[in-house]
Amino acid sequence: MNARGEVPPIAEVFDDHQIYSACEVGNVREENQDFVGFFHTPQKTLLIVADGMGGHSGGFEASRMAVKEMGVFFNANLDLPPEDLLGQSIAHAHESIIEFAQKNPNFEGMGTTIVALILCDNKVWIAHVGDSRIHLLRDGKFIQLTIDHSCVNTLARMGEIDIQDLDNHPFGHLLERSLGVEASLEVEVRSAPISVKQGDRFILSSDGFWQSCQDKDAIRILSNDNHAEAVQEALNHALDEGSRDNVTVGMLFISTAETPEDSTVVDVRDAFFAQIRQAQSRKAEQSNDTDEFLFSPSTEEVFVYKATPSRFG
Repeated sequence: MNARGEVPPIAEVFDDHQIYSACEVGNVREENQDFVGFFHTPQKTLLIVADGMGGHSGGFEASRMAVKEMGVFFNANLDLPPEDLLGQSIAHAHESIIEFAQKNPNFEGMGTTIVALILCDNKVWIAHVGDSRIHLLRDGKFIQLTIDHSCVNTLARMGEIDIQDLDNHPFGHLLERSLGVEASLEVEVRSAPISVKQGDRFILSSDGFWQSCQDKDAIRILSNDNHAEAVQEALNHALDEGSRDNVTVGMLFISTAETPEDSTVVDVRDAFFAQIRQAQSRKAEQSNDTDEFLFSPSTEEVFVYKATPSRFG
């Protein structure tokens, strides 16, 4: 395998949690523009998956730069609250990519998605930009925690696309947000942390995985107690099912934790699909209501960090 295709797996065990990953170039591409990394301190752990885009080498560089720069900011600002640390570390990575591209015109248009979490004090905070996703495998359910920042989802919110057409729409690959592409960026951070439960598996993946792995297969494969084997098998399954992209699967496994008083976690698809049906009903009634609806994965608001590196533009 060439140097631009290989990403070493991760298998790290700590006192109360474990980190695993598998990341491969896949069956079609010559270059692996996905990347995965983690940063650990006694107080906090950060896990990141990035899916690069933009030209032959731009995506390769962008995904690696994003993970590296998030880690730099994370380690230098550990006193920040976890939600601020997540949002600002992604904003910092975005600004670093913008600056690099402006100094190196051959990399103009380079960009990457990001999905990341921080574990701290038996709680997990999550953030994302683009269409990489986080799921929670808990009690036999594969709970989706992020909604893609895609053109298709925006059209669906307007009532222009039916739910059953989302997965196969010709505009499905078009993103509305990614690091490095536009000067201004909105980073979505889930405001309410998730109280962890022993046995939880937080799964971070690029679209090369989730587009080719059904929930029932993810549950079956990722429930394997040999976690390093599970993430590799999940990756292999996506490739066997025809994934034509790079594939990355990262896992945060909670090995020790007290059971939270309320272990309910909302699957964001339920609220999102309800929003689509509401939009379609309004459209059918030819409503004149033009108020925009800001999607939130729960009753809590979503924190949005805005990164506008004006010094570069």
